[in-house]
Amino acid sequence: MNDPKTSIIVLNWNNWEDTLECLESLFSMTYPNYSIIVVDNGSNNNSIEKIKEWAKSKTKTIDLIQTGKNLGYAAGNNLGIRKALADTGVQNILVLNNDIVVKSDFLSQMMKAFFYNPKCGMVGPKMLNYPSGQ
Repeated sequence: MNDPKTSIIVLNWNNWEDTLECLESLFSMTYPNYSIIVVDNGSNNNSIEKIKEWAKSKTKTIDLIQTGKNLGYAAGNNLGIRKALADTGVQNILVLNNDIVVKSDFLSQMMKAFFYNPKCGMVGPKMLNYPSGQ
């Protein structure tokens, strides 16, 4: 299996703490070919500043889209999806809630499941309660 590029969309709304924890876990993934798009859905706290400040210390970059107002869950994610589709190298799109923390191999495992099952059209991870892992 080659490593097709996957674009990960993370929607934030006034919850930079969870978003940063999610991004930290994404930056620890072993899968080599991904991009991250964070859509800030009109946060009225300091989320945008916190996310930008956090990103400065990272070697991998994120795309940050600011909507200017709360567009709702679907419309906010759709902005990120449109951005991902504009990247000609992207073959897969993953919409991930910002309160998710992933294991380092989760995307590698999802890609294996997807590409080794030709009749499969969509995959999703197993979700456990955080922080207990059950």
